[in-house]
Amino acid sequence: MSRQIMLIGGVEKPSGGYAAFQPVAVSDVDPGVFVPPFLEIDHETAQVLFDELYRIGLRPSQEQALPEKARDAHIEDLRKVAFKLLGVK
Repeated sequence: MSRQIMLIGGVEKPSGGYAAFQPVAVSDVDPGVFVPPFLEIDHETAQVLFDELYRIGLRPSQEQALPEKARDAHIEDLRKVAFKLLGVK
């Protein structure tokens, strides 16, 4: 399985038609020099990107997954409390 992910995209132009993203150029810069963003997308588009990356198997690193583990432990604690209150073993 390839470890590379190809991102292909573009935007609909207000005047009609479609504009495709082109390859990003990489160049040397001096430390401390302001570099503008190479891509700016709205929240909805970012969510679509994240959802698609998740769909193809990318997951947060273990360090980033800690909140999920805490959530899962909290849910398990709530189950134990609920079962105890309901008398379920």
